[in-house]
Amino acid sequence: MLLIGVPPPTNLTVSCTNPNVSLSWEFSEQQTHTEFKIDRHFDLSRLVWKSEAHFMAFYGVNVTALQGGNQSKEAKTTFTFNGLKVAHVNCEYM
Repeated sequence: MLLIGVPPPTNLTVSCTNPNVSLSWEFSEQQTHTEFKIDRHFDLSRLVWKSEAHFMAFYGVNVTALQGGNQSKEAKTTFTFNGLKVAHVNCEYM
């Protein structure tokens, strides 16, 4: 169920500093009893470096805030190490 009163996460950020790839976001501290299925920082390194196919993939990330049985709209971003694909964040392999 989508509730207008549950604000979405903000400043969804992908950081890709080789070999570390992580995702982070902010959420208003004024909102109580808010949960995320993962913490506000998530390490994506193991997924990205699992294989060459994973490394060259295009990733879409969606994060929602949960309050009780209600959830916010999604905060979205995309990233890739593949220079032939267009994403919000184009990471460079060094």
